[in-house]
Amino acid sequence: MYMQINNKILIDLRKKRAWSQSELAEVTGLSLRTVQRIEKSGTASLESVKAFAAVFELAPESLQLTAATDEEVTDLSESSNSVIQARVRFRLSGQALQLSLALFLPASMVMLFMLFTKIPNVDWIHTTRLTLFSEILPQWISLIINLTIALLPLLVLSTIAGVCWDLYKRQGVSDFIRQMLKRPFPLKAMLSKLHTNSRRAAFLFKKPALFSVLLLVLTVSVIGFTMEPYQKANFKHFIAQILYASD
Repeated sequence: MYMQINNKILIDLRKKRAWSQSELAEVTGLSLRTVQRIEKSGTASLESVKAFAAVFELAPESLQLTAATDEEVTDLSESSNSVIQARVRFRLSGQALQLSLALFLPASMVMLFMLFTKIPNVDWIHTTRLTLFSEILPQWISLIINLTIALLPLLVLSTIAGVCWDLYKRQGVSDFIRQMLKRPFPLKAMLSKLHTNSRRAAFLFKKPALFSVLLLVLTVSVIGFTMEPYQKANFKHFIAQILYASD
């Protein structure tokens, strides 16, 4: 499938990064002849457009020459609304929330009673705080940490209970999970983007890596020529110890 793209935008994006056509071809994984043809004619395949969009971190639609039709805009708006609705639905239902609160509130009251009265002893809270944090802390900070350690597990467990209730009743969080499972997983697009980004990273790091290796070789050579005899002997002894340890 071929489409018409704005070749002027493509050329401007390449020149802003000071890339030649051959460098752009190397980053995108396309051939030099393909890049030259696309910049001249503005006609490109869908795979080439996706490669350019991934390299320049743009949406593929932004490179198209013609604007989207009203139907495409409507479809895009509907898909955006569905995503927003899916995100809003990721919450506990009323019944699940009541169940979570019914479990959390009395359990937290009991835990607070045990924490402040030490009946029974809850030294595990103080032990956990001393393990994770410094012993020298203001008293109010230590109190906040103790409350967090004591109440956070109760909050997590009560929330899990509410989620399980929604899954059992097929409501609330269950609706969100079902919608997420129905969506196709964009594995092919993710692999394509990963491949393009890896080629781009290899292109960007190639010259700095070569320069670093040359600089390292030059530095080691200069140091080797200027070392004193006893320093060379110590260095040889150090290398011998490494080789002996590896054996």
